[in-house]
Amino acid sequence: MSETGTFIELPYIDRQKVIFVDDAVYEAESQVGVITNENQQNDQNITSKIIKVARDIIRPVSTVILLETVKQVVHAYQEARAKGLDVRMIPKRWIPNFNLPPGHPRDGVLYVAHPAIREVYVPVADFHRFTFEHKFSEILSLLMHLGSKKIHVEHVCGWGHDFASKLSAGIPQADLTIGASMENKSETSRHILYEAELEGTDVPELPSTLVWYQHEPTWQKVAEGRLKFGLKKFSLKLQYQDDYGVNANLKVKAQKAGLDLGGEFKNNESTTWAINGGF
Repeated sequence: MSETGTFIELPYIDRQKVIFVDDAVYEAESQVGVITNENQQNDQNITSKIIKVARDIIRPVSTVILLETVKQVVHAYQEARAKGLDVRMIPKRWIPNFNLPPGHPRDGVLYVAHPAIREVYVPVADFHRFTFEHKFSEILSLLMHLGSKKIHVEHVCGWGHDFASKLSAGIPQADLTIGASMENKSETSRHILYEAELEGTDVPELPSTLVWYQHEPTWQKVAEGRLKFGLKKFSLKLQYQDDYGVNANLKVKAQKAGLDLGGEFKNNESTTWAINGGF
């Protein structure tokens, strides 16, 4: 198995938080790590030694700007670990094996692993929006593949209209109305987040790629009812409660260490959306 493959197969907690670094920095940290374990050096000496080894490795192409970047990244990495953040360095040569947002990775940015897709990493600032949006997209895909003709989404608690209006998840070939853009006067209509009408299908099936579905018994029951017993109506809840340790505490520690969050951090809100409709 490749280096990347070995890393990707680690338990979530052991590969959750990473920074992407030049290969020379990764190699230097790996070499110094062995020495550190033997000599029990303090953090300041570790940082200095990593920088020195990295500088020796990149010296043929070194510049003042490159070396300054190395110093900043290594210092932030060591500071983060000293503050209790189990951050891992990822060499940039591994980038083709990861699924990152366009324009990433960037130096000094802290990335967090998607809880259900091993190769996906996003900046800390985007983690909760991205993860919730992915879960929402999957339940929409599931219902469409099962042949849903109507989908009605209402806010129960947590993130509501402001959050929903920023999601990029859509419903292909559907008459979609986003509640945030509607002028609603009744209390009921103010809770509406999404509505859609589709032609449906007489040949229901499961989507080829499902990751949240395996952990959602209610979703599974709706699928079973539709595929095997001709279910006509459904009622589901989309719930997002776990913050996966990506919270204000992580934000503070990362910022104090000098790591970039990749944008404006939005903390998790325990959220429930009710999804109803028919086939």
